[in-house]
Amino acid sequence: MSAQMQSALQAFQSGQLEQAERLLAELRDTQSGDALVWRLSGAVARARSQTSQAEEFLRHAIALAPHEGEAWNTLGLLLDAQGRTEEASTAFQSAQARMTGQAAPSINLARLLLRSGQGEAALAQLEAYKAEPAAQLVRAQAFQAIGQPDAAQSVYAALAASGPANPRITYGEALCLLDQGEWEAALTRLDRLARQGVAEAHYPRFTALARMGRTEEAFAALKAVLSRDPSHIDALHGAAQLYWMTGEGDQIIPLYEMALKVSGGQARVYQAFVDVLLQMGEVDTARQVVEAARTAHGAAAWCVERALHVEVEAGDAEQAWRLACEAERSHPDDPALFANRCRAGLMNGAFEAIAPLVKRARAQRPSDRFWVAMDAALARAQGRQDDYAALVDMDRFVRSFRLQPPAGYADIGAFNAALAACLQHLHAFSAAPLDQSLRGGVQTPSDLRFRKEPEIRAFLDMVKTAVGTYRDDLCAQPGHPLTGAMPDTPEVQGAWSVRLGPGGRHVNHVHPEGWISSVYYVSVPSQVRGSKTREGWLKFGEPPFAVTGLAPHDYVEPVEGELTLFPSYLWHGTVPITSGERLTIALDIKPAKG
Repeated sequence: MSAQMQSALQAFQSGQLEQAERLLAELRDTQSGDALVWRLSGAVARARSQTSQAEEFLRHAIALAPHEGEAWNTLGLLLDAQGRTEEASTAFQSAQARMTGQAAPSINLARLLLRSGQGEAALAQLEAYKAEPAAQLVRAQAFQAIGQPDAAQSVYAALAASGPANPRITYGEALCLLDQGEWEAALTRLDRLARQGVAEAHYPRFTALARMGRTEEAFAALKAVLSRDPSHIDALHGAAQLYWMTGEGDQIIPLYEMALKVSGGQARVYQAFVDVLLQMGEVDTARQVVEAARTAHGAAAWCVERALHVEVEAGDAEQAWRLACEAERSHPDDPALFANRCRAGLMNGAFEAIAPLVKRARAQRPSDRFWVAMDAALARAQGRQDDYAALVDMDRFVRSFRLQPPAGYADIGAFNAALAACLQHLHAFSAAPLDQSLRGGVQTPSDLRFRKEPEIRAFLDMVKTAVGTYRDDLCAQPGHPLTGAMPDTPEVQGAWSVRLGPGGRHVNHVHPEGWISSVYYVSVPSQVRGSKTREGWLKFGEPPFAVTGLAPHDYVEPVEGELTLFPSYLWHGTVPITSGERLTIALDIKPAKG
């Protein structure tokens, strides 16, 4: 390396970018065949936010030395920052192939995958480098993303013990503790960060305080967030959730109206406002907000999508299909519009028109069980009974198991009584979260997988035998969304309890990320047993939007002490109960990776 090149490198590393560029400009004239000159020139241009120039320099460096990986890695960072995800991924993979044994490109690719919602793939990228300090923070974040906060917390704890205090590590630890229901411990860390001026701490502080029942303090934490950013979408939704679950739903619309005003009508606030209105069942108000959004933002894809979503939720098949056809003309390839275009087509009987779109969506998102449900609904609506039965074989795929009580209980009834008493303490709110399938009931706020109560630990152990039997009785069939996705070791990815009161029910839904889903009956109102109207029963096959001929085709009667297992992509809901209380535990099992 020449003395001038060394000076340029030192100038770059010390942040003297103008000086580095002056030196490199001379070197590009005198040493134009040296790939290092062009690679460093690209790095300097990137640091100076000269993206086009940086890309030109880096690609020239690659052309001069195609066997070297550093320029590919820097190019990946440049492309990733521009949102050119596929090109960035290709660049990082090219760097990996040329930088054998070096962690940087794998870490960068893992970050990209993590931002794209591919936590499992991110972890796979880091497997060979999991001992590298630079990879640890990304690994912890990936474990969080795939619903393993206990594993993430272990990584964060190791990071915290190995170096000086780092707010990012403390923040990550706090989020893991929240996910595990350790609200006091999470709040201690978040309070410390808030005192240090870490603004991001205020929203999770709200979550901890809300779950601890400290409602006034929770709203104060939200105000701290919204005072800094009045259009903070998570904080707005958090406030809406808390208002809703504490019986103050009339505060939600004024909250969003104020956010629209102070944000100058930002697109993301309009989108969030429409979404929360639909969750509240305020369809007419949602229409008005959509019209205001379209006046302000024109025919942007998100405006079309929200308008279409409103009509789907309203059940207006004709208007929904008109908007779906508009979306096909104006935004034919936008995947954000696929779901509601297909919903509208099913509602309107336009089965042939949407069939290619359903097929395309399943191919693009093979792990998304929502699209399996849509494919199954389409097959049934078209009368393709063999295709439907291949996906929805009720005799093989829906099964109920009588669980055996743990040691120390005379029978399953005695265990359920103890389990019910334990669960009642966890149902802290007066209404369910806005974004759940639950109506007329409440849901536990934390994932039961991480609860320490012996009754809950015992229940999770009891489930393992039934899930294992269910899995072992299936015959593997590659490519099938159920029998082709059987995990070697079934693993729970989420568990929660639901308490339904008079009029309570679950609206029809699926679990897009699950393999099999379940419901365990802890207690059931007496009138549900043998009900001629199937009150409180689990129903299957009916989508949450009206499609001619797609009524429920099967029901399962709730029986205390029984666990019912079924494919996560099978539309399911419940018939409302008229009185009493229906207490259940639900959980999802992860599909096989890949």
